[in-house]
Amino acid sequence: MRAKFVNEEVIKGSIWRSANQKWLLEFLSRGGYIHHGTAYISFSFDTESGGMDNFGGREIVIEFDEQKILRQGREQGLGEIYYDEGYFEENPDISNYVTGYNDRKSYEEDNGDEYSIDWETYIEDFEHEKEILLKELHDEEGLIKQVIFNEKANPILLNKLIRMNIPYKLKQGVKDTQKELELH
Repeated sequence: MRAKFVNEEVIKGSIWRSANQKWLLEFLSRGGYIHHGTAYISFSFDTESGGMDNFGGREIVIEFDEQKILRQGREQGLGEIYYDEGYFEENPDISNYVTGYNDRKSYEEDNGDEYSIDWETYIEDFEHEKEILLKELHDEEGLIKQVIFNEKANPILLNKLIRMNIPYKLKQGVKDTQKELELH
């Protein structure tokens, strides 16, 4: 099992998504709807989750209302991932999404040497992500609690957040785009 990073935390009532600014801008521009086709939209109970993802970036971290995300997950027959072999055997597409392998057999075929870790341990290595999966996301009142910018904010996204009354904050050291907009 992986050691917990110092900055990781779980905040009761909140679920998080790390993403690039384009993802959120697309979601808001589509009237609060996004569907990733055959892929999943992942969220986490862990504030620092997604740092290892190579598809979403960490330009922003979005804090969502936990109950609203979990309800949408239940409605889609998805939701919280359980990091054990039985769950992954029953859900090979989720197993592939999380681990890169559909099942034990495909993992062992690819990692059959004596130095690799066993399948159960490999699954446990992903448990820190504490993921929740959806196929699509629908906006509703209070769904987004706040947006935290890790990089300079896209002015179009920032103006959209202000107009929609969605709170945002800038990580320390991130330039305030809104003040720049007001100066010009």
